[in-house]
Amino acid sequence: MLELLISSSFRRSSSSALTGGGTGSYRPAGSKFLVLKTGLGFFVFVFFWGCFFFFSDNCHMTFSQHLQLSFFHQIKACDCITFSGNNKLSSSPSSSHQEHRGLLSVRYPMEHGIVTDWNDMERIWQYVYSKEQLQTFSEEHPVLLTEAPLNPSKNREKAAEVFFETFNVPALFISMQAVLSLYATGRTTGVVLDSGDGVTHVVPIYEGFAIPHSIMRVDIAGRDVSRYLRLLLRKEGYNFNTSAEFEVVRTIKERACYLSLNPQKDETLETEKAQYVLPDGSTLNIGPARFRAPELLFRPDLIGDESSGIHEVLAYAIQKSDMDLRRTLFSTIVLCGGSTLIKGFGERLLTEVKKLAPKDVKIKISAPQERLYSTWIGGSILASLDTFKKMWVSKREYEEDRARAIHRKTF
Repeated sequence: MLELLISSSFRRSSSSALTGGGTGSYRPAGSKFLVLKTGLGFFVFVFFWGCFFFFSDNCHMTFSQHLQLSFFHQIKACDCITFSGNNKLSSSPSSSHQEHRGLLSVRYPMEHGIVTDWNDMERIWQYVYSKEQLQTFSEEHPVLLTEAPLNPSKNREKAAEVFFETFNVPALFISMQAVLSLYATGRTTGVVLDSGDGVTHVVPIYEGFAIPHSIMRVDIAGRDVSRYLRLLLRKEGYNFNTSAEFEVVRTIKERACYLSLNPQKDETLETEKAQYVLPDGSTLNIGPARFRAPELLFRPDLIGDESSGIHEVLAYAIQKSDMDLRRTLFSTIVLCGGSTLIKGFGERLLTEVKKLAPKDVKIKISAPQERLYSTWIGGSILASLDTFKKMWVSKREYEEDRARAIHRKTF
C-alpha cells in the first residue's frame, strides 16, 4: 500500500521562513517541502510548512503503490492501465483498482529496493502530485527522497534526473532510510535494523552518520515471506496463482503470521489454526504455515538462499564496528520497516542475538509503535531544521555538476 499522511495542523513562526542563499543553500521563504519515502510495499509522503508540525489522526489516506494492467487490452510493456470509477481506462495507480483487482495484473516498479521500471516509477511519482492526492505543482516544492543503503549509484542518479528534468523540482536531497529512522527516535547513535517489503539492512550509526564499512544488507524481506507463504498454502491445498491473489496472501501474512520463539518445538505440537475470510466469502484455515513463513527471515536457507539470517546480519554489523562502540550499539538497537511488525518479531530477535553477543553485554531493542513510518518522521524532522538548508541540492547545482552534486551531498 501507499500511505499518505498530511499534517492538518501547523504552527508557523518567522523563524520557519528560510530564504535561499548562494550555491549549496536552498529553501524558498514560506515554501512547503515534500518528504517522500520510496518503498516497495508502500510510499509515505507529506507536505510541511517550515519547522514546526503536529500529527493528526484524521489526515491518514491510503492508496496502492503498485500498478495494474488490464487483462483485456492489448498494451505495450510500459503502459500502466487501470480502471477508474467510471469504468474508463486511466494510466494512474488509482485506489479504485481494489474493486476490480480480480480483472487486473499487479506489478511493482521496484525489486529489492532498486527501481526496475522507471516508466512505472515515474507514473507513481506523478500520481503524488495529481488532483487525487496533493493537488500541487512539482516545480514549487523541494523534495527529500529516501533510499536503502548500498543501492547502486545509478539508481540515485536516475532518480535525481527524473525529479530535476521531468518534474522540475527546485531542490532535492536523497538520504539513507536508516539514518532518518534513528532520528525519529530522538537518537543520533545506535544501530538500525530496517526490514521492509523488498530489502533488509542493518546500519550502525554514530553521531548522526552511518558507519560505511559496517553496513550490512540482505535481499530477504517481506515480499519473500509472502512468496514462501503462498508456497506453503499451496501444499495445504490453497492455490493463489494470479498477481491479484498474491495481494491476498500478503494480507494473510500481515494478519495471521507470527514468529515462534521455539519453532522446532512448535513443529512437534498441533498448531492452533487461524481462520481467514477470503474476499469471496470462503474461509481459509491456516496451520503451521503461520509461523513457518516468517521463519524465512531468520533462515533464508528454507528457500535455498545462502544469505545469513537477520539476527546474524545484525550481530555481524555490530562486530564490524569500532570496539569502543559495540557495547553502545548492542544496547541501542532500533527496529523499523513493515516486516518488523510481524507478531513476535522483537522477542525472537532478542532471543537469537543473545546467543551471538558477548555474555556481559546488555542488549536492548527498541520497537517504536510508529516504526512503519519512522523513516518519514525522521525525514520530516531533518528537513525542518534550519541548518538543513545547506544540504539541499538546488536545480542550479544539478545543472552545473549533474550526478556529482547528488553524490557530494548524499549521506
